[in-house]
Amino acid sequence: MKDSLQDEVEANRDLPDDADLSEEAKKFVKMEWNKVYNPAISTEEVAEEFGVSMEEAHDALDQSPYLEKKSVGDQHIWW
Repeated sequence: MKDSLQDEVEANRDLPDDADLSEEAKKFVKMEWNKVYNPAISTEEVAEEFGVSMEEAHDALDQSPYLEKKSVGDQHIWW
């Protein structure tokens, strides 16, 4: 059994029903941003991590406070 919601996210498992996707997406982006080799993350990567659609991931990221984004081709990257 996992000890925390962060362990669930890191294990790439489904989030509990009461989890706030916007908040969890922000945490995931910030966790990735702090890695030197991968300072930004795409909407697609967030969608895959949480098992949601690209649109749902984009909406959650867009609603998350303190995240910055940039369009790169037909995708957005977040940091």
